[in-house]
Amino acid sequence: MVGACGSAASASGKSGSKGPSQSSRSGTSTCLDKSPITCENAYLRGQDLRGRNLTRANFIHANLTHANLSNDNLAGATLTRANLAGAELFGASLIGANLADATLTNANLKESDFTDVNLEGANFFRGDLSYATLHGASLIGASLTDANLTGAYLSNANLTNANLTGAIARAYLTNANLSNAYLNNTNLIYADLTHANLSHANLTNANLTNANLTNASLVGARFCRTTMANGSRSNKGC
Repeated sequence: MVGACGSAASASGKSGSKGPSQSSRSGTSTCLDKSPITCENAYLRGQDLRGRNLTRANFIHANLTHANLSNDNLAGATLTRANLAGAELFGASLIGANLADATLTNANLKESDFTDVNLEGANFFRGDLSYATLHGASLIGASLTDANLTGAYLSNANLTNANLTGAIARAYLTNANLSNAYLNNTNLIYADLTHANLSHANLTNANLTNANLTNASLVGARFCRTTMANGSRSNKGC
């Protein structure tokens, strides 16, 4: 029988990625009781971990689907390829953590702190990042399709090649790098894009009404059925 902290890898909720296998075992996993915390490949689905100090913990490839990590301190933790689909991370601190290729679909990430976090290739499909802090975060190639970024702080974040199709991005994106990003059907109403890099971004059907584009770079950006900041419609890229 596979133990709670050593399950084998199988497909996770993120298409094309791998994750730990399911197990019928439940209860507190002993990997959480050791120091340093090493829960690589652990099965922690649905566990209540609220308010814990998990700084620098190892959750590589762990299954944390529907786990409750609200207000946890995960600063410097490693969660690469972890499956956090449907997890509760409200108000959690993940400063400097590594969540590259993590699955965060349908997760509650409201008011969480992702300052300087590696989120490259992470999947936030329909995740709630409203009022979250992602200052300086690396979201290169991340999927934020249909995500809620209302009021989120993404200043100096790197969203190169990120997919924000259908996302609500009424956010603070000052100095953010959105080059080659997919912004199809993205809601950018009142977004602050001051000094943002939107070069070669795809803004088809995007809504930029009242967005602040002061000193933003729009070189090679595609505008097709795009609602511009002044409310006019641009079709020059169709």
